[in-house]
Amino acid sequence: MAVMRNEKGEFCFRHRLKLSNVHILDVQAEPTSDGKGVNLRFPVSADVSVTLPIVRKLVNLKASLDLTIGVRVENNPQTGVPTVLLSECSNDPSSISLSLLDRQNALVNGVVDSMTSFLSNTVSFMVQKQLCPLIRLFLSNLDAEFVANTINKIQQGAEVQIQA
Repeated sequence: MAVMRNEKGEFCFRHRLKLSNVHILDVQAEPTSDGKGVNLRFPVSADVSVTLPIVRKLVNLKASLDLTIGVRVENNPQTGVPTVLLSECSNDPSSISLSLLDRQNALVNGVVDSMTSFLSNTVSFMVQKQLCPLIRLFLSNLDAEFVANTINKIQQGAEVQIQA
């Protein structure tokens, strides 16, 4: 899938779909079921512009979805040094929401409605492909002791402020 940035820094998919104004909102953390880490939820919002096939009309959408990743700290078996371990970063399919910002005519609205599943999958793929590497880079470079202390506070039910 050809995803690239244009001269304005917007993410484009085959020149028909553009993401802009991508924002990570307040990060949410909850303990893992095994009690050894936390699952982080990164709510993301983005503006989406897409040129519809057949009718060739540009429509603007607002997208929101959550990216999730697990974080834990374990000692490296060879060195004994605490290390930050990350699970796969992925999108939560149940969190994806698309809103048409400018309802047009019945034909355009019908095309958008019929493409909702495709657009949801494509937008979530693009957001995941662009943001997950950045999230992983950020988390993997955090101090293991800081991460372990933060995980312990979250597991004890303390309110921890995490801002992206």
